[in-house]
Amino acid sequence: NRYRRKFNGFTGQTDIGERARIKGFVTKTDQITYQEELRGEGTSGFYFVKHYPIVENSEKIRIEVRDRYQTEKIVRVDYKQVFKDYDINYLDGSILFKEPVPAWDENMNPVYIVVSYECRNGSESNFIYGVRSTVNVTDSLVFGVMAVLEEEGVENSSIVGVDLDGSLHRNLSMTGEFTHSEKFLLGGANAYRLKLMGRVDEGPRWSAYFRNVDRNFYNPSFSGGKTELGSKKVGGELEWPISRTFSIHSKAFRHDFAERNEKKFFAGAAAGYKTQLLSGRIGFAGVSHDDIKTGKQSATMMMTSVGVTRDKLKGELQWDEILAGSEVQEYPNRLQMKLTRKLWKDVAASFRHEYRTGRASGTRHLSQFAIEQSRSSGLSAYSRYRLEGAASGERGMAIMGLKEAFSLTSALSGTISMEKQATVSGSATDDFFSVGSACLYTPKGADYKLKGNYEARVEKGRVKHLAGIAGLTRSSRRTACLFKGDLWFDDERVEPNRIKGSWTAAFATRPRSSDRLAVFSLLKGAYEHNSPAHPDAVDKDVLLSIEVNYAFSPDWQVQGKVAGKWAKKTFKEFTNGSSTYLYEGELIRVIGSKWDVRLKGRFVHQIETRSLRFGSGIEIGRVAAEGLWLGVGYDCSGQRDSLTPENEFTSRGLYVRMRYKFTEKILGLFNGIE
Repeated sequence: NRYRRKFNGFTGQTDIGERARIKGFVTKTDQITYQEELRGEGTSGFYFVKHYPIVENSEKIRIEVRDRYQTEKIVRVDYKQVFKDYDINYLDGSILFKEPVPAWDENMNPVYIVVSYECRNGSESNFIYGVRSTVNVTDSLVFGVMAVLEEEGVENSSIVGVDLDGSLHRNLSMTGEFTHSEKFLLGGANAYRLKLMGRVDEGPRWSAYFRNVDRNFYNPSFSGGKTELGSKKVGGELEWPISRTFSIHSKAFRHDFAERNEKKFFAGAAAGYKTQLLSGRIGFAGVSHDDIKTGKQSATMMMTSVGVTRDKLKGELQWDEILAGSEVQEYPNRLQMKLTRKLWKDVAASFRHEYRTGRASGTRHLSQFAIEQSRSSGLSAYSRYRLEGAASGERGMAIMGLKEAFSLTSALSGTISMEKQATVSGSATDDFFSVGSACLYTPKGADYKLKGNYEARVEKGRVKHLAGIAGLTRSSRRTACLFKGDLWFDDERVEPNRIKGSWTAAFATRPRSSDRLAVFSLLKGAYEHNSPAHPDAVDKDVLLSIEVNYAFSPDWQVQGKVAGKWAKKTFKEFTNGSSTYLYEGELIRVIGSKWDVRLKGRFVHQIETRSLRFGSGIEIGRVAAEGLWLGVGYDCSGQRDSLTPENEFTSRGLYVRMRYKFTEKILGLFNGIE
């Protein structure tokens, strides 16, 4: 049972004795959840979601590799982290990854970017309450209860569930859960699953499972909603290592999809043989598939493979054959050959060919040739060819690519990647060519680093360009400067062109003449033309902020900040500009080595409206860890201007704030410029 969303609110937890724990939260919000799927393009971005502005830090992004014949089947998942793996603009929903996201993986499976995020719907805010309690029934068995209530005005929505997870016996474990949801218009629905796992000492290992998800089940944190709603699945597996050489593996399942009136069945067993030189497998299975469109098909299949491994050569041949019945979706006649040959110390060549035939699916060929070096050398080159022939016609597609990491000198390193998809027969609407390059210059013993990158994607109707540069320098450990900028240009042949760029420059110093004085300045700019948030418009923004801190004594400090923001919005012949200035001061009393109390005052001057806003407040904070400061305060008037960085935002009333300082120790772990 899980309910994972990101809110502003109150949360807490407490332990009851040594075996029980309870935690809960309460929030008032108007947020709603969205999930979108975007195809990888072979570039870092930009990628745009449909709904914006996005609630800050509410997004969850993962890269999914789907099966090339069944895109609903997930082959591999890679979860991404903000700042480390990507940057996001919450105002217009644009995402820029730190490295290119390929369109296809090495087996020609399509790559998707899955983004879950939240937006405000502009309606009245409602309360959401949640509680989760766990009890350690034994040292290895945990029982849990969860309840969530979402107020929705007309009627409330609720999610209630129980779960049990852990070991029942030395060789028997289980995991199970039951969840009931109530949602306005959807009504009540259930989702439950049970899985048992066991083994007989060093002998057979087995598992059995059952799960059911009702069609109208509601949980915004449920990630399988697209394929699992309205489904029921039961199955099991058995693996028996008879000896070091021989083993038996058996698998069976039945999967029913009430949402689309579809049923799948598989039951099979195989015997395996493996030595240092040879490996093999032979098995038989019964399969079936039933849906409204194609009716019911069933078949008995033979599934075999044989492999050989020598010093420099590795090969495998797989053969799946229908012995009786008709072709079943996902289980055609298939012959696949894999061959890998080590050419030099770090270089290997591989060839793979897959041949599929079926009365319904037609004939499909997939050929792949690749030359790869070890990760230390960094070269990967490949060429793939795919030919499909079916009742709907024929399509031939070739994909070629290159990935190379290199070092020109001890200080200069870089990467280059290329990917090309070309249709040799059939529709060529999805053909593209993408190229990406990046270089990093880090002289040994020097106090500066430089990074640059360029990417391009050429496709039918448009050419996309992305360029970026970043630099970091430090002088005498008292002065540091940082610069970062990127520019994205979408050259459209039919639609209007789009441009998106931003840059940041920061400067920090502690003068030699006074260790008590510290100065920090920040200059940021942004330019957008025809952005999704403002079609046919030009947006320009510049922000300048200067902050000074002076310590009169170890116990008393004063801090001042001056900031200005200039914005200009142009739509056709209409232009709107604004200039806003912020003046802020703080008196800080340091108590001991970790605590401090701050008295604050500020006013904001808006030039065009000739308005002044005044504010004041008090704040108490504590150093929680190295470089980490946590504080709680009360703002007497509040302000919602975006002149200051996001972590400086406050609003009327009680608030919590956090500051993080990037120390020399943290920067020492930093190998590149993000």
